[in-house]
Amino acid sequence: MKDESVTPDELAAKLDQFGYDFDPYGYMDAVETREEGFAQIREELHKGNLSGYREYLQEVVAEEGDFATEAKDLLDLMDRYENRGRLSREEKQSILDRIDELSKQKPALPKERLVPVKEEAR
Repeated sequence: MKDESVTPDELAAKLDQFGYDFDPYGYMDAVETREEGFAQIREELHKGNLSGYREYLQEVVAEEGDFATEAKDLLDLMDRYENRGRLSREEKQSILDRIDELSKQKPALPKERLVPVKEEAR
């Protein structure tokens, strides 16, 4: 599951459910309906505003209560969401090594690709 990608809707649904499960009264004070809560989270994800959710989950993890494991899993899921489509450090280094290797090679141009010398004007 670590390598699977996550969509904004999947992450928003999981964050919404966690917020409701962790503090249902606080959740219902913040939004009118579950649909509204989901929509707000999804909008924040699309904007890239994850810091508030990350801080909230880190506080839950620090409390080491019943929800700490689920909060840690959500933090991992958020990391995967934020890093989707990005190359790993190893992949980047492999590409850079290959570029370096290719740049050190002298390409041999075929004779027909050589630029012809201009004829002198008569």
